[in-house]
Amino acid sequence: MNPLAGFSDWALALLPRLFLYPGGLALIGALLLALLLPRPNSDSAQTTLHRALHLVAHANIPALACVWAALSILPLPGVSPLPFPVDRFSILAITAMSLLFDFTAKSERNRSELWPNVAIVLALMSPVAAQRGLVTGPAAEGVIGYLAGAAVLAGLVGLFDSMGEGWSQAARWLAWWGVAFALSMLPAGVWGLLTLPLALGLGWGARRLAWSRYVALLAWLLATSALLTALLLPPG
Repeated sequence: MNPLAGFSDWALALLPRLFLYPGGLALIGALLLALLLPRPNSDSAQTTLHRALHLVAHANIPALACVWAALSILPLPGVSPLPFPVDRFSILAITAMSLLFDFTAKSERNRSELWPNVAIVLALMSPVAAQRGLVTGPAAEGVIGYLAGAAVLAGLVGLFDSMGEGWSQAARWLAWWGVAFALSMLPAGVWGLLTLPLALGLGWGARRLAWSRYVALLAWLLATSALLTALLLPPG
């Protein structure tokens, strides 16, 4: 196939993903989530419209662009596949790049958000260590998959409070869930979809109880356990 024609086909397939589903829908959902979780030191007198305008005006554009791209190429149900499939490493790398943009532009508070994000990356990469390759299909079954899925869920709970910090943080939260769901790190079908409100509910509870840092530690323990298990088990 002509490289120019191949790129044209890929771009045409990507456009509805960017602006409709999953990219466009996820960005709107992320904005709503950020609106529902205002920062603790924010002005309580702000109207919803002012809060929304503030989130849009002060969004970290490079970080948001990376998350938008990652969300748009996710192989989620209900969306036609791209002409050239995207591997696990590319999806994780693009999402992690958004974290770097946010981390370099933020204050000390963002450093506490770094560790749950890194734990999620380790958890999502642990099945790759077991299969001895970067480009893989579904996640590994068995104890590695269970540990990694639990680590992702714990990481999302630990990152719940960070969604009120900005639009890109909320979008990245949704991206991590989408990556885990698309790569079969969470239960398939309806049960996998139910993990989204479950993570939100547990995150709200952890925020009220000030347990977010402890849940983040649990995510690290689960992620490192999954990675070590993957490295110690024989391949195949």
